[in-house]
Amino acid sequence: MVFIHTRPTDETTLVVIQWLLFYRKDFFRLNSIADLIRWNKEQKADSCYFNGKGSIIPDVHPHDKELNEQVRMYLQDQADALLLHTLPDERKQGFGLSPFRHLRLNKLDVLSLAASIGFSVPRSAVVSSKTGLRQCKEEWGRIITKSMHEGISVNASGVLINGQRTEEITEEVLQSMADSFFPSLVQQLIEKQFEIRVFFFRQQFYALATFTQHNAKSLIDGRAIDIQRPNRQVPYLLPDEVRTQISTLMEKLRLDYGSLDLIYTTDNDYCFLEVNPYGQYGFLSEAGNYGIEKEIAAYL
Repeated sequence: MVFIHTRPTDETTLVVIQWLLFYRKDFFRLNSIADLIRWNKEQKADSCYFNGKGSIIPDVHPHDKELNEQVRMYLQDQADALLLHTLPDERKQGFGLSPFRHLRLNKLDVLSLAASIGFSVPRSAVVSSKTGLRQCKEEWGRIITKSMHEGISVNASGVLINGQRTEEITEEVLQSMADSFFPSLVQQLIEKQFEIRVFFFRQQFYALATFTQHNAKSLIDGRAIDIQRPNRQVPYLLPDEVRTQISTLMEKLRLDYGSLDLIYTTDNDYCFLEVNPYGQYGFLSEAGNYGIEKEIAAYL
């Protein structure tokens, strides 16, 4: 039986499930506490499929926000402990990283590791003052800022913030900032010809080039979507050297799955940006006609 746990709404997982049905493989998808109770009685997983994490704990004290969150976090930790005990090690037979193991990648460490194995990486620094930003800008030219960890997720009364972005720190932005602020990641803006998303799964490479430089909305952040004028995307064949570097990086990170972001620079070089062990791959599979979901279902 294949154990499945993902984000609450995940269309890519539905495609994987369709292929599991095609291969006549039994599966169990965890969606609620009732599922957790039922799963605790079965405990029959032979392999696992993870793609992000969705909370199965409902509101406990909806009229007391602080108490509600603390109790939900406690109950979620209990559920995680139970699932860790009953599930097989996903490294033996599975897809994705178990969200119950609380494994996190440090972007700064990954950048250093990528550079050590031969990748070009952007100049990076963590700064907490306008003076520090000014020094980076004077030394590197154009600079950007992005999250050091995962994207923000805030859903409170009157406030909804979700996701992550890459933003350029222009002179106008710099002038408007406070003299000091929370430590933030700053990088040199690397001029690019196009962006490359690579999905890596068990030594297989599925790459997609996206031409983001012909659209003002995606010049800085290729994740910005223009529905009226979508960017051109084409399958891309990576050079052997880049494949070897990716394989080495993933081996050192102990990952057999992940989405990697690269850019092909105006100097005709491949520059590594980051790897996401929970990265989405559905759009890449569809745009490149790769059929990744079928490959995963067959493996499971």
